[in-house]
Amino acid sequence: MIAALAIAAASLLAPSGVTATIQADPVCLNVPARPGTVYDLPVYAPGPVALRVTPAHDSLERTLHQVQPSWVRFIPDLAAPGSFLLDLTVPAGAASGAYWSDIKAVTQPSGTGDARLGTAATTALVFTVAPSAIPPPPCRQLDVAQSTGQFPPWPTPKFATSGWHQVYAPAEASERAAHTAPTAIPTAGTGAPAPAPAYSPVANAGPATGKVPKVPSDWPGYLALAVIALLVLAGLGRWLKS
Repeated sequence: MIAALAIAAASLLAPSGVTATIQADPVCLNVPARPGTVYDLPVYAPGPVALRVTPAHDSLERTLHQVQPSWVRFIPDLAAPGSFLLDLTVPAGAASGAYWSDIKAVTQPSGTGDARLGTAATTALVFTVAPSAIPPPPCRQLDVAQSTGQFPPWPTPKFATSGWHQVYAPAEASERAAHTAPTAIPTAGTGAPAPAPAYSPVANAGPATGKVPKVPSDWPGYLALAVIALLVLAGLGRWLKS
């Protein structure tokens, strides 16, 4: 739905016939890529558009390996307008692990002077390079995530989310950390209560002098024994007098 709204907005802002669109689902390789091997991946981007690989737009995805543009070649499928084959060639010596970059579809600017306008749309390119402890991306789950916002924990658990925001803004993240720390204090202006400090028998001990002796918790048992002893002594006294 979000992708559809973005395309609709671009259609309203751009001149007729120049709106860039590309598939919402990521371009995904579900087997480990091996250096020196060429892989053909289908891409749907109704045009006319130009396709290129760019670094991932989100900071979390940019922590992964980025695909070099020289690894990728886009070949139009003349029999199916809007369809392309992405030739992915992983060179020898490529770093192993997870890769996540953007594929950007761009239209040529139209108009004249200051009114020259063009549009762009992006989707993800994801795969792993062998040998890697990280498994290939779960392509099916990533497809569904574009609609539901329920991202799978790939390639690490921190990528699993329940919404479109993959990471908190730095200021918000630091504030959340301050409120959940064991020794947290309220952040100025938030009005949030601070968690109670953890109890330590040493740190919370009172002064050694002036203490009131602590009554044993099992005092009823001692009292019952004392009563029984008194009854036994009283009976023994009556027996001796008789």
